Amino acid sequence: DIKVGEIYKVTVLKFLTDKKGQDFGVIVEIFPGIEGFIHISEISFSRISKIKNVMNIGDILIVKCISVNGKGRIEFSLKDYNKKIL
Repeated sequence: DIKVGEIYKVTVLKFLTDKKGQDFGVIVEIFPGIEGFIHISEISFSRISKIKNVMNIGDILIVKCISVNGKGRIEFSLKDYNKKIL
């Protein structure tokens, strides 16, 4: 069970862009077959225009779960745990 407020290790799967080509978030995998989302505003306290400037596909991140809705959508924040495990 994914719990709000808990800390997890996730793997970056893909970057998401809007119709204008602007980055807006990242899809991450928390467990095999279980994915979550990090909005661009939850990546850093500083403004980010290109997510690829701060992380890469395949990176492992430490994140905090901030939301799990009834449809199973899981959202994470990287702000307080902004470090990569190499």
